[in-house]
Amino acid sequence: MSMCGGARPSPSFSRRNVSPSPGGPTPSTRRKNEIPTLVEFLLTDAAGATQVVIRESGFDMTPAVRRAEAFRMNKAGWAAQKENLRRYVEG
Repeated sequence: MSMCGGARPSPSFSRRNVSPSPGGPTPSTRRKNEIPTLVEFLLTDAAGATQVVIRESGFDMTPAVRRAEAFRMNKAGWAAQKENLRRYVEG
């Protein structure tokens, strides 16, 4: 996703373990031995705009019986968050 607006940030990289989707597992509801996914944000200059890449990995560590549902829930959550970000940047 490329967006224009305001000052362009320098390329940066941030890592944080999160469960982003509403209704997804939280620390209190995640199964005891389940490892959270890793979410990475990469911001880069892209021809006068800022390109935002959101990458989530670690689904291979989710138990096979829950993997498809966890992926589906998180994918829907990130689609909503990207739309929120686009609306915020475009004002």
